[in-house]
Amino acid sequence: MLDQQSKELSQRHVSKRAKKLKVKEVEIKLKPVVAFDVAEIRERDWCNVVTCHMDTAQAYVWRLQNFVLGEHILKPCPENSAPVKACTISACGNFSILGTAGGWIEKFNLQSGISRGSYMDMSVRNGCAHDGEVVGVACDSTNTLMISAGYHGDIKVHTPYPKL
Repeated sequence: MLDQQSKELSQRHVSKRAKKLKVKEVEIKLKPVVAFDVAEIRERDWCNVVTCHMDTAQAYVWRLQNFVLGEHILKPCPENSAPVKACTISACGNFSILGTAGGWIEKFNLQSGISRGSYMDMSVRNGCAHDGEVVGVACDSTNTLMISAGYHGDIKVHTPYPKL
């Protein structure tokens, strides 16, 4: 691929915002990406990229059509602010599912940024989906299953409708 065709997703005028807020650029610039997913199916409708950043307890959405940061920040499990480690976008492009270092998995609507429930395993302490870090999440092509993987080697299959 030619470098001339490459594009970078923009965090919007970092230096200008830093000056306005009277802080250093480093303080408002996003940390390195540790996981991401993209779904082209809803590119013209709403944000269609989700990113997880190092040691960050929320995920960010982006509009690939304009190459800019989206209007919503996805914050799973407000009671336990563990870093988000894994993410996926459903096959229909309507939802993003996030997994955290604390074992929590939560589903968000990409159009509104609102939580649509969390996946729980009642056999796990604290009712999280995994006992330990979630290292991967994926949806099947028909939106009938969501599969997650934990740090301790456990792979779980969930129904697509989490508890609200």
